[in-house]
Amino acid sequence: NGATTLMDDILPPNDVPAPEYIRNADSVPADGTFTVIAGSRSATDEFTDSGLQDRITSVVNDAGVDPTVVISGTANGVDEAGEEWAGNRDIPVACFPAPWSDTDHEEAVVREGQYGKYDALAGPRRNRWMANYAAQNGDRGVLIAILVYDEHGSPSSGTSDMIDLCRTVLGDEHVFVSPAGNYDGNISSDIEPVIVRP
Repeated sequence: NGATTLMDDILPPNDVPAPEYIRNADSVPADGTFTVIAGSRSATDEFTDSGLQDRITSVVNDAGVDPTVVISGTANGVDEAGEEWAGNRDIPVACFPAPWSDTDHEEAVVREGQYGKYDALAGPRRNRWMANYAAQNGDRGVLIAILVYDEHGSPSSGTSDMIDLCRTVLGDEHVFVSPAGNYDGNISSDIEPVIVRP
């Protein structure tokens, strides 16, 4: 769709890289629904593998989405499950792993961890790439998110970031969220614009 988005002030369109790699195809189609499937790494604590696949299927069906491309951040949990879900349906997957070791760019917040130096903002940076990639390709971009709440009832910060970005870039009507974990039914509307409860 190539339209200028509100995200342009945060991340110029020409700063959105191509996917690092594509699964299930040599390339992605030019049209259709580009669907980010994202969520909490801790979803694997809440669901069995088949349960997570069923949850993704349920949210996709309830949202009335027909993905032609799945966009993945390649993290453990929902991202990997989304890749598997797409693979089972021969849907191409555009993969955007977080550039943790890229500490030389101007936005980097360099920290030291058990594996050495890393960019603490690599996850949010990757989320911006995914949101803008979904917005700028195909006929429409959509987010399917499984948001896990921890034992204190707090939502995953990384998934909340992805939801907020996609609300801005794709519009509320293209963001579908399914809560899991210690969810008490009281969700702030500024975190989850559209709730799908499979």
